[in-house]
Amino acid sequence: MKLQSFKHHDGLNWYRLIFGFLGNLFLIYCVAVGLMLIVFSSLTIECSVVGASMVPTYNADSKKTNDTVFVNRFDKSCDYGDIIVINIDGREDPIIKRVVARAGDIVDIVEDEDGLFKLEVNNKIVEESYLNLIYDENLLEYEGDYNGMLFVKKKLEKLAVVRSDLFIESGENAGKILVPEDCVFAMGDNRHNSQDSTYYGAFSIEKILGVVERSLFAGESEFGFYFDYIVKGQVFETIGKCN
Repeated sequence: MKLQSFKHHDGLNWYRLIFGFLGNLFLIYCVAVGLMLIVFSSLTIECSVVGASMVPTYNADSKKTNDTVFVNRFDKSCDYGDIIVINIDGREDPIIKRVVARAGDIVDIVEDEDGLFKLEVNNKIVEESYLNLIYDENLLEYEGDYNGMLFVKKKLEKLAVVRSDLFIESGENAGKILVPEDCVFAMGDNRHNSQDSTYYGAFSIEKILGVVERSLFAGESEFGFYFDYIVKGQVFETIGKCN
């Protein structure tokens, strides 16, 4: 019987091992990125920001297409300053606003020592660097209103007529808003051009789609966005904020 012969190699084919290892590593990497994309798409809702109510935070450049936000549908924490997307009864599209007060907070628009009207929460003025503080000629009827906040105060006065249940009737805080339980008070960053809680009243937590987790601004590279978010592991921050 003739035996099969084998060739003897003096050394291992090291380059094949290296390329095989790198190939497997790349395959694992691709699978991991794919899984992260699946997790990302299942946790978030992609929304296009339409209109000027959140200028300058979103849609600051009217010559470009709308900015895009990714909303964490499992995050209903709604902390101060969070940007949220809200469903409105009778309105086809949801709206996007910033949380300025939470349940139990007292809200008002007051004049500071410099004569500027500003947001007040729990009897303390809130400095809001994100606002669209510009002089608007359409607000000339409100003398001295250089940032639209006096206009917002007028909106609150109108709201008090139809939603008297939101306003404190007596005491030192009479005439101010008391945010109800399980609700938030949210406003647009472009205050005088926004239908928000000064129009609808406080928003129920149940109507909130979620908190904006990430933003993709018009003209920004989608590759860079997903590289930072997926490859650098920022997606784990989204997972950590799920309630």
